[in-house]
Amino acid sequence: MRMNRYPQYYLSLLSYGALITITYSFSTISIKNILHHHHHRHHHPTTTTATILKLNNNENNNNNNEGSLDKGFNILGKANALIPQGTIVTTAKAGWKFIWNKMMVELAPQDKSGSYTRPTYAFKNKIGDNNFPDEAGRYHLYVGNPCPWCHRTLLSIKLRNITPDEISITHLLSNAEKATRGGWIFNPSTQRNKDPLYNSYDLYTLYNRIQPTYDGRCTAPLLVDKISKKIVSNESSDIIRMLNTCTFGKNQRMDLYPAILHNEINDACNWIYDNINNGVYQCGFSTTQSAYNAACEKVSYGLTKCNTILSKQNYLCSDTQFTEADLYLLPTILRYDGVYSPFF
Repeated sequence: MRMNRYPQYYLSLLSYGALITITYSFSTISIKNILHHHHHRHHHPTTTTATILKLNNNENNNNNNEGSLDKGFNILGKANALIPQGTIVTTAKAGWKFIWNKMMVELAPQDKSGSYTRPTYAFKNKIGDNNFPDEAGRYHLYVGNPCPWCHRTLLSIKLRNITPDEISITHLLSNAEKATRGGWIFNPSTQRNKDPLYNSYDLYTLYNRIQPTYDGRCTAPLLVDKISKKIVSNESSDIIRMLNTCTFGKNQRMDLYPAILHNEINDACNWIYDNINNGVYQCGFSTTQSAYNAACEKVSYGLTKCNTILSKQNYLCSDTQFTEADLYLLPTILRYDGVYSPFF
């Protein structure tokens, strides 16, 4: 069989599997053997490895606390007699890189260049459509505070002065270990964190109850019609835009999308999303150096453009009015120094 017909990562996995097998086959050798070997080699140059193993098997247990040490697989200690350390390290690095790449692609889909490509969704409904009437108290929003996309919808609700009686809200908890799929779960111990529709355990359970055929990512924010129990949208930009057009309620609303600034706002939202909102994630989720460099350049370009505009006026599209464009920028900028810059 010609081994060069197989992708490199298969060879890495095979090598790593063989390495672990070898490790377990030498399970009687411990760190003490290695230290013992070096000690005797220094004082008794003629002592063989076989003799040392025999001595180790017959030695008394003077150091009883040795058994409490967590030695992991002890690969370097046990297999180094048969496999050079360089091979072990190289194989482990190749295997880890393969696993890491596949995990990153699962979490963040990549194009051929290794650049993160954000998925799109099929939920393109709108409050005000025939199936989703513009009615107060009919809709429920699921959000998670750590998420910038959720943050922008919450800011929109506050700025638009939309009350809980008009749109109710559940605050999800971020816990990837407990979630069935994705990272969002509910905490039924508090009303603020409950699912009012199905009392779901996590967001995946809710998606599955509402639309069992859905096979995409179970993301937030999620806007749901409580009457029909159907998803309106799970895209933050669409939710923000529709919240700006809702007519229910009598409280004074801030217009985040004034007609006179439509063109400027649309243009600004596009470059802010591409270079900054999504750009930071393209940095963090890139799996090649070239993709990472390109993403960093985009973020730098976006931040420089913001700085240039805001050095001349108070807001991105107007000197006097906070708009949807500023709402796009704010959640990312608030997280930039604390999260994106150091981690991504």
